[in-house]
Formats: sequence, C-alpha cells, structure tokens
Amino acid sequence: MNDLYCLSFSPKKPMNISEKLYNATYEMWVNVWRDSYKYFGWDPKSVCSDQWVRQDLVLGFYQGNTPIGAAFFDEKNLRAPLFYDDSFFRMWPKNLLEEISRWPSSDKALICTNFTIAPDFRKKTSGTDYKAILHGLSLKQFVDMGNPFMIGTTVKKSMSDISVVNAAHLLKENVEEKGLIVDLLYWKREEMKDFRFPKYHDQIETIWNANARDYRRAA
Repeated sequence: MNDLYCLSFSPKKPMNISEKLYNATYEMWVNVWRDSYKYFGWDPKSVCSDQWVRQDLVLGFYQGNTPIGAAFFDEKNLRAPLFYDDSFFRMWPKNLLEEISRWPSSDKALICTNFTIAPDFRKKTSGTDYKAILHGLSLKQFVDMGNPFMIGTTVKKSMSDISVVNAAHLLKENVEEKGLIVDLLYWKREEMKDFRFPKYHDQIETIWNANARDYRRAA
C-alpha cells in the first residue's frame, strides 16, 4: 500500500492537483454515478458536472495516477430557511431538519455525499476493502475541517453498516427514495478525533499522514 495516497482539492479552483489527475477523478466519479443511476432505473443524464463543481471540497483517493475513489464535502447553514429546499434534504423529514437546525453550530454543518469507488477497486474485484479505507479517510477529513458535526444519507446495508461501525449516529432509518432504502446519519467531531477504526486503522492513519498533508490544507 506504499503507493496509496489521498488528496483534497477545491473542484472550483483546483490549485493543488494536476489537470490530468483532476480530470481523471472527475471522469471516474461521473461514470460510476451514471452507471449507478442506470442500474436503479433513474435518468443518468441527471448526474451533471455542476454537482461536482458546487462542492466545497473533493477528497480523492489514489493508487499512483489512478483514482480509486472520491467523496464530496459541502458546508451548509442549516439555520437559513432556504436549506429546506436544498436537493440534498429531499428525503429528510421537515421536523427532523427543524430539530437539527437548533443544534449548536448548525450554521456550519458539514455534508458528505457522493461516496464513490471505481469498479476495479471494489472488494469483489480487487480483494481489498478500499471502501473501508476511503470511509476512514473521509472521517479524517471531517475532523481536519473542524466542523462540529457531519451528516450523511447512506444506502442501506452497503454504506449504512460501515458508517455505524465507524461511529455514526442514526437519525432515521429505512427512508425510501425511488425504491432505494437509505438511512439518515450524523457524526460528532469530538468523538472522531481519537477514534480507532475497526478495519485498516494503521493503513488509514499512514495514508492520511503521508504524501499530501500540506496539499490537503491548501485546498
């Protein structure tokens, strides 16, 4: 795993990533999500580049010059009334959103979305659970960004299970969107600062602390 590394960058102003790697990461993301939409019977054309560009930060995970996966991060002010119309919250009950909006520092809530693993790096193909590693790196990124809490919408089983193992708190389970069952979760930054990941902890720490630390902070 010596050639594995992660890199955080602004998709709007990618100052710390090469154009080639930036484009390869985008192509990996958009192709995976369009294929997923086809699989679930949704319109793949609804996966558009503006979903990429509007994020505050993208965390890329790489083997050499090959993207393994990515995750998106976006800070939202949950005290602003307009957030009820945000597409991310389309499956979230209004009473739950009202409750979260009263949490301390809800004006700086971090949202993690679009967790993506390239087909060649899925466990059935590669034999390595890169999803677990990227999930851990994403939580390290959350802690590094300093937001007091992070929320997510996770697909039942495939993402919910690993999220709960990695200290997620369940807000509401078994919410349906177009036939897909998801859970609504959140993490507390204070609980994640010294968290020990049940799987690949040493590898996650090594990848996070090596290679691109200065680049991540520059994003």
